[in-house]
Amino acid sequence: TLAQIQEFLREDAEEITGGYLCSYPVFRGAYQIFCRMMERGGQSGYLMLCTLVDGKGNPMEEGQRFKELSERLGLAIQSSVRHGDIVSQYGKGQFLVMLINITRENCELIEKRISQKFLTGRQRIGVQYHVDCIICEA
Repeated sequence: TLAQIQEFLREDAEEITGGYLCSYPVFRGAYQIFCRMMERGGQSGYLMLCTLVDGKGNPMEEGQRFKELSERLGLAIQSSVRHGDIVSQYGKGQFLVMLINITRENCELIEKRISQKFLTGRQRIGVQYHVDCIICEA
């Protein structure tokens, strides 16, 4: 029945923490659905790209430390956004975040929250943020 299908589709409430973490193909589909919804409801959204950078601001190179830092950044991002926001690893040391129904000013607050959770001690590694309004053209 439809009720059984809906029950199967629901998330387990105990597992919901932070943003919705998904693969890039799922993220792309969610982005496309959000664009369709924007056409009808006037919602707003921002797309954020978070990139691991070294002390000089250059994207980090691969290695064991890189892998650990990338995982730590993913956790910092996921725990810094609302559970209605969507997170996906985009490339090595890069994450995409779709922030839904938010202002540009609040995007900056999220950047600070991510950095506070990610940065430890006198670490030279940082995060570079690029944020842009989601614009969907038919």
